[in-house]
Amino acid sequence: MAESPAPEIANTLGSAPSGSLFVANWLWLFVLSALVVGVAYLVSILQQRKKRAAGEERKIRILNVHRLGPKEAIVVSEIDGRTFVLGHTQHSINLLTELKSSSAVPSVEQP
Repeated sequence: MAESPAPEIANTLGSAPSGSLFVANWLWLFVLSALVVGVAYLVSILQQRKKRAAGEERKIRILNVHRLGPKEAIVVSEIDGRTFVLGHTQHSINLLTELKSSSAVPSVEQP
């Protein structure tokens, strides 16, 4: 009677992988991991470029903010090339004045 192949399969499944197969598996794992990291990095770079491009097309820019209290502020903003001074509270935004020259806008002071 012929031997069944079952003991041979059991022996190969239970044994440690051969050296070259072990190295090949680790190499594939490393290559695939590097590929995933590379694609994630590329996606993040493309998103940053998209955000920068969208930022250049903005029509509203905040030039300066002066806090008067916890929920009140005076805001100098530029909308479509025109400069406005706005009063901002918790419940409303009011136009205080329009500046005719953008050179009259005070510089932003960093504490």
